[in-house]
Amino acid sequence: MRRRKKKNNSKIISIILAFVLVSSMLGIIVGKDTKQTNKYNGYEFTQQGEYWYFQHNNKNYRILNYPSSLENLDFDSNIVKQVQTTKMVYITIPVTGQNLEYIGTSAFDLSQFLGEQGIYPINSVSNNQTDYELPYITCTNATIPIPVIAFEQSNQTKAYAKNNCLILSANTGYDYIQLKDRFLLEYLGVMKNE
Repeated sequence: MRRRKKKNNSKIISIILAFVLVSSMLGIIVGKDTKQTNKYNGYEFTQQGEYWYFQHNNKNYRILNYPSSLENLDFDSNIVKQVQTTKMVYITIPVTGQNLEYIGTSAFDLSQFLGEQGIYPINSVSNNQTDYELPYITCTNATIPIPVIAFEQSNQTKAYAKNNCLILSANTGYDYIQLKDRFLLEYLGVMKNE
């Protein structure tokens, strides 16, 4: 009798475990396809996974941060206006220090975005090192016709202009992504710094 009871208990436990596993797998599969849609300043943003997608002038864009989460950034909108009036821009990044992966990703995304807008980006480094085949560019190279967008490491997260140099400084790696997303949204007119 005991053996039979143990076998029945084993079967019941096996069935319950199988049900839990199948349910978990279905939850993951179905969860991947769920979309959240929100409106911001007349634009529809759809979240898929970790990204937010939106359209502007029939072109699709992707950002990591929903616009309202970027509203409190210390961000000088004049840097965007200065880039909008030029045909070429240097984007310079440090090659030593912390958060280099985030800086590199943000600079790459910004470079790609500006290229799509008809602005010729020149990628460069802000450290005078011979290990890289990129030009050595700092804020001292910035001019009115060719500004410099400089990614800097700082204990404060903010975007500001200084003598035709547009400085994106951040404390953490993810802050660089936020500054890049805010730049993109302001450039397109989705966000406006009041």
